[in-house]
Amino acid sequence: MNHYFSILRVKPGADMAEIKNAYRKAVLRYHPDSNDGIGDTDKFKDTVKAYHEIQKHYKSLGLKKPKRWQTAFAAFVAKVTFFQKLPKRASARERSRKRKVYRGGYVDARVSSLSFEELRLRFFESSNGFVKKQAARALAICHGFEALAIFESELKVAEPYLVAEIIFCLGLVDHKGSVKILETYLRNEDIKIACAAVNALQNINRRNAKNILKKIEKEGRALKHVVVRFFESRRVGKLVKRGFIARSEFHIAKALRVQTGQPLPAILRQLGWEIPAGI
Repeated sequence: MNHYFSILRVKPGADMAEIKNAYRKAVLRYHPDSNDGIGDTDKFKDTVKAYHEIQKHYKSLGLKKPKRWQTAFAAFVAKVTFFQKLPKRASARERSRKRKVYRGGYVDARVSSLSFEELRLRFFESSNGFVKKQAARALAICHGFEALAIFESELKVAEPYLVAEIIFCLGLVDHKGSVKILETYLRNEDIKIACAAVNALQNINRRNAKNILKKIEKEGRALKHVVVRFFESRRVGKLVKRGFIARSEFHIAKALRVQTGQPLPAILRQLGWEIPAGI
């Protein structure tokens, strides 16, 4: 019989409450479906058998039957131990950060090593869209203020697919001039251009950029469900309460909803949020 006690890792003669507690811990450790345990099937079977044998013969062994409060306390300790092992749920802010998909500013090292004149020629002369985008990003990252005049002149004549990319590059230039240019494109009726301007302003670490975003957020807060479609706003609002979408960007999306006429889920997807299908 001492063999059964050794399987449960308790001393011979331990009371039934201690044996039950050891049994629960052993089950968590050896259960085949346990995430944190060893998952040994043979040891799990031995543990169950040892516990049942001790339970059958506890009277003949002279063990005291546990009182009701002792059994309840042992069960409580086992539950606390189990839930402590579970991964903690992230806060609403952490979940919203994980849901946001930011576009990266990747630039090939060979492109960034080119001179300003070479990058400018690539940006203006190349017919390849990818080469133009790489040159624009390299100009924004490596030359900053010097690239502002190029971007401002090109925005007036650029093709639609390139406008959003240039606006993204303006967000990489931390200068008040880029903030002024982006502010004009916030009121654009094209959803891609307006959302690109919002994302670009979020990348700029300047007070005036933050003030512009706060102003748009304030406009969105003032809008009621009558202006924005009621059911559409309610369904997206539930995602905000659960922490899947940042509340500030929800209000910005409401302001853009009135401006562009596009549904809220489409605007939030353009802003970089993962919105489930069917909303």
